[in-house]
Amino acid sequence: MISALTCLSKRSLAVPLAACAAINAALLLAIWGCNPEYMRDYRINGNQDARQYVLLGRNIFLYGAYSRNSEPPFVADIFRTPGYPVVAGGLDLIGGAALIYGVQAILHIGLCAVVWALAGTLFGERVACAAAFLVAIYPTLLALNVQAMSEMLFLFLLALSVLALTATLNPCQKQARRLDVIAGVLLGLAILVRPAGLYLPILIASFLAIAGVRAHGFARAASRTVIFLLGVAVCLAPWIARNYATFGVATLTTNDTVVMIHFTGAGAYQIHHNVDRETASAMIAREFNIHTPDDMWNYHLKGLSPVEMDLQARGALFSVLGRYPADLCKSCALGLVKAFLSHDAAMFADVLKLRPWTPPGTGGLLRFEDGAWHRLLGNHPFLIVVFALQLHLNGALIVLGLLGALLVARQRAVQITLLLLFAAFFLAVCAASGIDAFTRFSAPTLPFACVFAAVALVRLGFRDGPEGEPHRRQAVGPLIAQGVH
Repeated sequence: MISALTCLSKRSLAVPLAACAAINAALLLAIWGCNPEYMRDYRINGNQDARQYVLLGRNIFLYGAYSRNSEPPFVADIFRTPGYPVVAGGLDLIGGAALIYGVQAILHIGLCAVVWALAGTLFGERVACAAAFLVAIYPTLLALNVQAMSEMLFLFLLALSVLALTATLNPCQKQARRLDVIAGVLLGLAILVRPAGLYLPILIASFLAIAGVRAHGFARAASRTVIFLLGVAVCLAPWIARNYATFGVATLTTNDTVVMIHFTGAGAYQIHHNVDRETASAMIAREFNIHTPDDMWNYHLKGLSPVEMDLQARGALFSVLGRYPADLCKSCALGLVKAFLSHDAAMFADVLKLRPWTPPGTGGLLRFEDGAWHRLLGNHPFLIVVFALQLHLNGALIVLGLLGALLVARQRAVQITLLLLFAAFFLAVCAASGIDAFTRFSAPTLPFACVFAAVALVRLGFRDGPEGEPHRRQAVGPLIAQGVH
């Protein structure tokens, strides 16, 4: 991998990094000018998740308690993993909300660099530059940077783990076992930050074992897979042990149960009964004699047992998911569409203290209804630009990302298969969010989608020169051009 990276010109990285830094700086300065209190107090953010993340971290440092209660008695928390709260709470105590958002902007710049390195080693310099630039300008990532949300730290650690894993799959790599450990630790830290990747280590370990057996034989594949899993376990085991000691259950979080029951399962009920998610969740709670999501989220305020509620819900999980299978598939498909086609205009209106965003109704705009266009044009001009830009970027990313994925899948290189596997996993996680998914749920897929979209952009604009084969080698990238399969 190092040799592949040295073949890339650092000038191709300068433009994406400069764009990312400039856009983030402009956004932070604009918020400071329009809504300075937002930069000082994390509680101004209307997102309850963001407020709880910071509160958890602050309670650790101020009171030695991992709790979402704002005052004693501090009820121990099992719902949220500690990776992001520790970072966000510590940063808030040092420099307030502004420091949280500033560090996340720096992580965004770092993510651009990691995506550049990943795309460059696999597909070449032009793809690397295009992929990093897409990551730099994508509005969903910019919106998450100015909220105390875990996605940017998660994506940075995840992308580093993927970069390390692609290097371990290079047969010329002499430090493969060390990189296996590093990849495992980085993935473990990412899961500790955001448990969206909770089941990912099993999937990736299975892939590494199969690929390793085919390339090196059973013994070496088994040892490297175990090393990778040990790297993950080093990060996750202490928190699981803490939960066992505190709650009597060896689990990382109860969040996955809530999502599967009251988002994935509720989506099917929403479609089948034509109701909203709150009503669908209430129907599920009555039908299967389990608790509502409000109880499961806010047990620390209600004196309820999170473990008992989780066990009851897990017992009903397959029954809930199997109740309306056709509607479940439809809900997951609609969730994907909504996650990738929605926008962040309302969030920008909130943080910049502009007049509230009035949704025009995208369907009405496409049908050229006068009312929809009147509602759109009644919004602040900046928000109209954000809305239009994000919808166009979303559409382009979907089309180009799918095309690029199809193009690279034909090469059958093991590193590319790994990249497709990560993308498919997070697409499934996004789909599991159900019909009420929005932009935030698409965030884990964006680095991979940007790489595939960049491949399509470069290939569509590619023209053979007089020496066609060298050009082709540059287009498909250093590792693939070397015949790594």
